[in-house]
Amino acid sequence: MTTRMLCGRRLSALGLGGALALSASLAAAQNGDAAALSPSGLGQSCGAVVVAEFEWPAAEITAHVMERALRDGYGCLAVRRRADTEQTLTAIEESGGGGDQDQVGQRVIAPGVRLAKFAETDTPPTVVGLGAALYGEGDFQGLFIPAWLAAEHPELRQLADLPAFGRKMAAEGIRPTLRLCPATWECAEEARAVAEQLKLAQWFELETPLSGEALVSAIQAARQAPTADRTPWISYFWAPSLWVAEARLWPLRVGELAYCPSDAACRPAFTRPPQRIAYAQALIQKTPRLLPFLNKFNIPAKIMTEALNWRALNNADAPTTVGRLIANNRPLWTEWFDPQALEAFQGASRVITGPPPN
Repeated sequence: MTTRMLCGRRLSALGLGGALALSASLAAAQNGDAAALSPSGLGQSCGAVVVAEFEWPAAEITAHVMERALRDGYGCLAVRRRADTEQTLTAIEESGGGGDQDQVGQRVIAPGVRLAKFAETDTPPTVVGLGAALYGEGDFQGLFIPAWLAAEHPELRQLADLPAFGRKMAAEGIRPTLRLCPATWECAEEARAVAEQLKLAQWFELETPLSGEALVSAIQAARQAPTADRTPWISYFWAPSLWVAEARLWPLRVGELAYCPSDAACRPAFTRPPQRIAYAQALIQKTPRLLPFLNKFNIPAKIMTEALNWRALNNADAPTTVGRLIANNRPLWTEWFDPQALEAFQGASRVITGPPPN
């Protein structure tokens, strides 16, 4: 059995539940009911594909967009399946580099994985392929400040500015709050190391939330405080995310600040691999036409964040949100397709979304 390091976690073998779920999706795409999924007129030129849909909001929207692009542009019998990152990558990894196309992993496309490195694994690159970085430069984790604080303190723009800002607040009798990465997350050690390196405990009240939900709740409570009662706060967060737009968060630049883990070389603080598209090379061997698409498909973080914010404000479902995203961003998706697929997708999109927005 092969293993992989996924953002610092050991990748375990595909669980029975995960395998059955992905197998069911593959069977659904291959049976007669899936014919209705291909309105583009290209029939089964691409065959059955399972698009892994991970649990976070941006991943859900991304999976919906990719499913529609594969179905309407390339004629794939595409279905989405809510999936676990580790199980999905193991299914791809253990499918091998070719052979029986009925193996589940050979028909899975997984948009939104972070592969820190191919380490401690004997899986060759001929088995697992990596496509485009999904969200561009806006794919970011680190420390954020609310927009009102950024407006009041233009001198606070990068991590190295925090000590001076803390001293300034202390002189005014104010002790700002600094929320670090949740205690059980991989970034917790790094966030603590950054705080220690900058000696921020002297001037900030350090908080370590127990979970991502606790982190979001703390930010929500802080932003709802009356203007007269609000105190400065800085918080760990990530983008693209609904909360970056809804809470009007501004990222602090990393600058030259480094993080030096005990088991690896130093690197810029809070850097992480981009979210990318993983797929089995066997899929490309069967359908080489998809390779340029997988290398070009992306949704810039600004567009994704706007879509997530619009969905929340309008209480919209994912298909409605995706229809709006496609209608409003034609220059984006025209770059994804070859000419034949573009023509097919444009035809389907006119039916689905109506005329271009004003």
